[in-house]
Amino acid sequence: MIRYPASLAPGRRIALTAFSDGVRESAHARLDLVIRQLKQRGFEIVEGACLRASAGHVSAPVSERAAEFMRFALDDTIAVIAPPWGGELAMELLPLLDYDALARARPKWVFGFSDVSTLTAKLTARCGWATVHSANLMDLVDSQTDSLTARTLDWLALPAGARFTQDASSHFQKGFPAIETDPHAALEPTHATRWQYLPTAASSDNGKISIEGRLLGGCLDTLAHLLGQDGIDPAGFARTHGDLPCLLYLENVELTPTQLARTLMGLKHRGVFTDIAGLLMGRNAGPAKDHAGFSDLDALNTALADAPFPVLFDLDIGHRPPNLTLINGARARVWLDGETGGVEQVLD
Repeated sequence: MIRYPASLAPGRRIALTAFSDGVRESAHARLDLVIRQLKQRGFEIVEGACLRASAGHVSAPVSERAAEFMRFALDDTIAVIAPPWGGELAMELLPLLDYDALARARPKWVFGFSDVSTLTAKLTARCGWATVHSANLMDLVDSQTDSLTARTLDWLALPAGARFTQDASSHFQKGFPAIETDPHAALEPTHATRWQYLPTAASSDNGKISIEGRLLGGCLDTLAHLLGQDGIDPAGFARTHGDLPCLLYLENVELTPTQLARTLMGLKHRGVFTDIAGLLMGRNAGPAKDHAGFSDLDALNTALADAPFPVLFDLDIGHRPPNLTLINGARARVWLDGETGGVEQVLD
């Protein structure tokens, strides 16, 4: 079964390490602000050596990043392992991690989105750790007024067995705050949020959709290379970790519409979508159309119009914030009813 880390409470130790890209000097003021505010909330902060540098998309050589992650993961005085944000090359770590040791270890919360999910999805599927797809550490400043972002750590304070609900945002933001010029910069969402569904054989005639399953997912750009193999198989995950099918969520960062269509079709042909409860797609951050006018919606229809499961899209997942806090491994119910939608999660 899924193993949940201890609930996050004041006094717990949070280890900071950039297992993908690190924090360049121009963003150190923002990092220092986040650390200072976490300490004010009562947490003890442990800074790793792989954190305050960035060169060639990474914070340090891969051997050092992998060793630091393993050291924190096997240290039972650590409650949370928090990368500052994602990056490009977390996949480098995967062959260097000791999954048998991780499966025996006491789980720690690991949270974030983008390239963070390359590792979190693997930890959940392979080792049974509950992990978190959410706002990144560098988003968590006290000036945030968006509730999905501001409450990220609140959900990690819940005990195993707890239940919580998040509603869809009212607005989202294209891009990110200018944290290098203003360390206190917060989200300023201005675009109206509208969760949508793809008409498929599994869609409701009246537009009311409710899907239940165990959550697993993350960044499509990276997970497309891992899903269906290397221990991240949705159907196998469901068989191993409970009696519910996998509720898979994915978000596109950079793929053009034609690349998105090919990627989704490739996953379908590899059997990744076999027996899943449904597919949740985050807001598309890649190009909306290609040179021929083929759109991201065309991509979804091309790849998934015949899906035997519900497909929701434009959800609060990914690189157009805010982000839902989604617990990989949690039992979840996702619903859409006209203009309203939300997610209920149970940590069991």
